[in-house]
Amino acid sequence: MVVGGLEVRLGGRLSRAVLGVAIAAGVAACAGRSDKGDSDQNVGGGAGQSGTGGSSGTAGASASGGSGGSGASAGKGGSGGSGGSAGKAGGGGSAGASGSGGSAGKVDCAALSAASEAALNDAKRCDPDAPEPECTLRVSVGVVCGQDEFVNADAADSIAVMKRADAQYAMSCMTGGVLCGASAPALGANCSAAGVCETVYDNGGRGCRVDGTLYAHGAMHINPSFDCDDCTCDDGTLSCPEPAGCPECPEGTLRGEGCAICGPTDACLATEIGCFPTCETSADCPNKDSSICSNGTCVTGFCG
Repeated sequence: MVVGGLEVRLGGRLSRAVLGVAIAAGVAACAGRSDKGDSDQNVGGGAGQSGTGGSSGTAGASASGGSGGSGASAGKGGSGGSGGSAGKAGGGGSAGASGSGGSAGKVDCAALSAASEAALNDAKRCDPDAPEPECTLRVSVGVVCGQDEFVNADAADSIAVMKRADAQYAMSCMTGGVLCGASAPALGANCSAAGVCETVYDNGGRGCRVDGTLYAHGAMHINPSFDCDDCTCDDGTLSCPEPAGCPECPEGTLRGEGCAICGPTDACLATEIGCFPTCETSADCPNKDSSICSNGTCVTGFCG
């Protein structure tokens, strides 16, 4: 009979006491290799803690448990392996320095002035054969010293460009005080044969509008369709030579004068001179809303 690795002969002279000792020794040897001893002692080392922040720490190696005891003595549990050291946290990168702000671009004053002039030239384009006058909008022009001019009322885009350029020039380029002299008041404008609005200025007397064309006081060599040639505008009156054979107004009309342009105080700044329908009262005039009977003719312009 084999007990605990010891061969025990039952048929010999061994006493029951000796047999009991042998059995006890075998039991003790089995106890040395029990599962409980392995579980309590033969435990691997725990993994090391991962590092935070930078790269993770390397896990600790598992420690192997001790081997069980031999013979009759109880097996001693192996000591647990120590865990790996925690990984060191990586240092955070330093923040990048903020970039410095760019410097403001320098204003090109010459370019602004050129842009304003180009936009004005576009706004002054007109059609000399248009059925209605086009050069009717008064604007202030000039990046330094402005003066009034008349432009095409339909040139809204060009006028807006000119005003923006003028405003930026005044804000960025006018660094000192500028003394501007007085400019002559603008009476109106004509569309020239070249298709350009030409402003007519008040030079101390009333102007004259003849056959749809406006002339300043003192203008000479005016050739009306209803009178002799080589006439002069004299403070709103058309002075013409009167040789024999000068044209006369058509039948039913008479030469007359109305007001072409009224001033801010209702004074007439330029007269309309031409052949007007004859009348006795304003009721005889074809355009009752825009004409009156004055000196026997229906004049189409009046102030007051």
